[in-house]
Amino acid sequence: MPPARQSAVVSRSFGRAVTSRAELEEALAAFTHRAAEKIRAEGLAACYIQAYAHTNRFAEPETRYAGQAGTALVEPTAEAGLLIGEVKALLDRFWRPGLGFAKAGVMLAGLVPEERAMGSLFGRSAPERDKAKRLMAAMDALNARMGRDTLKPLAAGLGKPWQGK
Repeated sequence: MPPARQSAVVSRSFGRAVTSRAELEEALAAFTHRAAEKIRAEGLAACYIQAYAHTNRFAEPETRYAGQAGTALVEPTAEAGLLIGEVKALLDRFWRPGLGFAKAGVMLAGLVPEERAMGSLFGRSAPERDKAKRLMAAMDALNARMGRDTLKPLAAGLGKPWQGK
């Protein structure tokens, strides 16, 4: 039996420099959605999330930048909506206007089996967690039947102008 997964990372290099915060936010949301799909497929939930982005490492030193931020989650989750909300808040901590980002990514870590994930006193109620779990299961089933990204959070964007190389 293979060892349990410790983390899930989704990162991409962009086809062109991403200078708009909205585009970077959309890309990070799409990566978060994909990472959440990966861990749900293995019956896992994340306790920690990290987002990062960097400019071209071969650019002039004054335009070179690598930023990242991470946070522990209130309760373990694999729900795309909650994770995307966290990523948007993390982006506030490392966004720098005027730069052209070349690559970005999201890492979900501290993975635990979903059935062993403890709720939090400050988290959602059990009925709310169950409702979210059913919604994610329905989304995953539809995407498995109709093709990836048939159904996805709107934050992940409709078109992908930042699409990877």
